[in-house]
Amino acid sequence: MRSVKTSVRPQFFYRENTTWPPTIVFSTFASRIVSGAIAVRSRSISTMSASMQPYHAIDDGRWAERVIGAERSQTTYAFRSLIDSGAHVALGSDWFVAPASPLEGIYAAVTRRTLDDRNPDGWVPEQKITVEEALRGYTYEGAYAAFEEDRKGMLKVGMLADMVLIDRDLTAIAPETIREARVLKTIVGGRVVFSRY
Repeated sequence: MRSVKTSVRPQFFYRENTTWPPTIVFSTFASRIVSGAIAVRSRSISTMSASMQPYHAIDDGRWAERVIGAERSQTTYAFRSLIDSGAHVALGSDWFVAPASPLEGIYAAVTRRTLDDRNPDGWVPEQKITVEEALRGYTYEGAYAAFEEDRKGMLKVGMLADMVLIDRDLTAIAPETIREARVLKTIVGGRVVFSRY
């Protein structure tokens, strides 16, 4: 049994599932940072899905250490620790209290640069994740958390054709420029629902 220490208050969701052990999905509340850390434990942490909103790391990182202290700040928005422990980490926007754009969230998860630019190397930089991990968090891991990984979350024959076309390859650019990327086209169920051209 492995555990992950985090300063994020979880909300647990249990869903009907035909497999054992059951998947546990937890989502953070709007007031993410609480006093005291929690330990997430499971017989198999690989069956756990953490729903997290990376944007809050670059927003809350401006004041968290002052409010909750340096020690607890090290375990806040612990993307890297959760992924390394084998947990599934679904990423989202927490709209409307944070920007709805997944590109902002990918930027936040990969750089952890706070909005005030006081952490150019990232706030708690050891919790940064790669662009590929962030993309997986916004695609496959979201589908996994919703028990829809058999039809969503990846480009594959037989899956729903939900995708976006972005004006640059996020895996080939400097992470600091991710937030400058623009969606050119959005396709849902194989139908174009947004296009810049």
